[in-house]
Amino acid sequence: MIQVVANFGAALASAGATGWALATSLPVVGSLLRKLQDIIPEANDQNIFSFFVLLARYRSFDFATFMRSHREALKRGQETGDYVPGVCNYYRLMADIITMSSGPFWHFVPM
Repeated sequence: MIQVVANFGAALASAGATGWALATSLPVVGSLLRKLQDIIPEANDQNIFSFFVLLARYRSFDFATFMRSHREALKRGQETGDYVPGVCNYYRLMADIITMSSGPFWHFVPM
């Protein structure tokens, strides 16, 4: 019984020491994470690193399904004259890429 209490006491002391170490290291870890967050840009930032953010974002994007739906919208547009669904489908994908290359204040001007 004494051995069980001693083991429990040692485990409790170890957990307390671990908790204390974690609590005292949070300001340091938090400041490092904040700096890391500042280094990694958003997709709308005109920065070379934003290209890697864009690659990571679209790495798992299903381009085959996108192109299938885009071709269907284009075909419907040619039949009906209403190209709005195709344009919306296009910019659903291309908005981040255009923003990365042209900046966050780009706008579409029809000719």
